[in-house]
Amino acid sequence: MPGKLMVDVTTLIAESGRIAHGTTRVERGIVAALARINPPGLAFCRFDRLRQRFVGVHGDEVAGVLARPARAEAARQAPRLEAASRLSSHGKRIERLIRDHVGRPARRRIAAAWRRIDRPHLPAATTLVSVGEIRFDLAVAGEVLARSDGAFVSTIFDVLPIGFAAKADPSMAERDMLALFDRLFRLSRMCLCISGATRRDVAKYAEIRGLACPPCEVIPLADDLPAAAVRSRPDVPVEPGAYVLSVGSITARKNQKLLVDIWRRFAARDRHPACKLVLVGGVDGDSHQLVRAITSEPGLAGRIVVLENADDRALAWLYANCRFSAFPSFLEGFGLPVAESLAAGKLCVASSSSGVPEAAQGQAILIAPDDAEVWTATISRLIESDEDIRAAEQRIAAGYRRRTWIDTASRILDILGRHGLMPGRPGGSDA
Repeated sequence: MPGKLMVDVTTLIAESGRIAHGTTRVERGIVAALARINPPGLAFCRFDRLRQRFVGVHGDEVAGVLARPARAEAARQAPRLEAASRLSSHGKRIERLIRDHVGRPARRRIAAAWRRIDRPHLPAATTLVSVGEIRFDLAVAGEVLARSDGAFVSTIFDVLPIGFAAKADPSMAERDMLALFDRLFRLSRMCLCISGATRRDVAKYAEIRGLACPPCEVIPLADDLPAAAVRSRPDVPVEPGAYVLSVGSITARKNQKLLVDIWRRFAARDRHPACKLVLVGGVDGDSHQLVRAITSEPGLAGRIVVLENADDRALAWLYANCRFSAFPSFLEGFGLPVAESLAAGKLCVASSSSGVPEAAQGQAILIAPDDAEVWTATISRLIESDEDIRAAEQRIAAGYRRRTWIDTASRILDILGRHGLMPGRPGGSDA
């Protein structure tokens, strides 16, 4: 029976003061909600790389990290884009060389070091819950807990390795990810999946890899952003109601190129000149060329705005004042920007792929992410038709059910209690 419920906050502390994106935003929301609920036996920990072990983190330190304002990183953007431009033609070749001649020997040395050092120390009978990114040290912690009557509970956002799990000859990076996923599967007492689609992918991955699938439970994500923020306009070059908003890391998987191509088509036909496209999110390595095109092409400059450093307050204002939002991602565990848009009362034109329909609750316009013609026609119609926008917003107000991070955290605690992994709950222990 568990005596402690320890929540891993390694990433949260490492990212302290930085604007949170993706899984880090989810981790912040869940950790803050768990701290507010403060169930019996709750404690926090992080992995100390210097000492190679998990160490306790006081609740006051966690509260301080959560309250710390995010700093903008705009000064880093231009050098990063310039560097990407210089290396774009050689980047993949350099990456392969590093992996083959540096990465493989380094991994062998690391593995040998792990056999020599003390394993991470965790109290006996601990339930360790990770609600952020999966990492190598979590797998090591899972091994320790398995030997001490403890349990490791992992949160699965998506199963990207499923795309290459059945490959005859996966790359080295793919093999590394497969090995980590396989290890976590074997060590997880249970998995928390952010959607039914992710849970189905987990089961499919386990079948492909010939692994026993751990018990999986769904924890739908929250959609709440600071309500007061909508009253204070951030410094953004857009007017209320005169832009379409797309939120998410700017990367090939998120498919923002589809939206850029649509605005490129609008510019060529001199259509909708007053309606901008606003892309909010960090720029991944595979999308620097796309962002350079936005800033350099005469037809796109001024029509598309890229905001890498929008914090939650800015994001809340952008949702509240957009005409509607767009989310054309190819693969998502859930699709948090869809839920956030609907929670703000704004229509979202979204991908019909993977977990996105679950986030939409039947209130979004769903389109296949590769159907450019339908996307173009739909966006053009919604830019032109105030009546269609009003009707959609009325349906959203009547039919969309909002969720808070307290709801998500309470669901996690209930799941842990039902599985006998929660101190002070039926099946758990206060010892």
